[in-house]
Amino acid sequence: QTESHLRVTGAGKIDVVRTDEIAYCKSAGDYVEICLKDGREILHSGSLAQLKKDLPTTFLRVHRSYLVNTNFIQSLTRENSGVGQLLLTTNSEIPVSRRIMPIVRDALS
Repeated sequence: QTESHLRVTGAGKIDVVRTDEIAYCKSAGDYVEICLKDGREILHSGSLAQLKKDLPTTFLRVHRSYLVNTNFIQSLTRENSGVGQLLLTTNSEIPVSRRIMPIVRDALS
């Protein structure tokens, strides 16, 4: 996969999306919401774990339900409880679980 595209299957059709346009992916039951930088959302029938394998290494699992494209990360805030919050350049806020926080911090440094 040199030119990085992802085949998104859902709702009876297949979309081909450039991976550099994906800001983050959010697990939603049996589906994954793929959120693009322009604000569009595409439903993908599949698991976050499978997506993680299909996406480039710029994607980081930051939470049980979230996979984030690190190219869109603007800032990382850590709360006293140990959980974190990522702010993306798309103005989306993504939770970071306490367990994964150190990995996310390392990835950003």
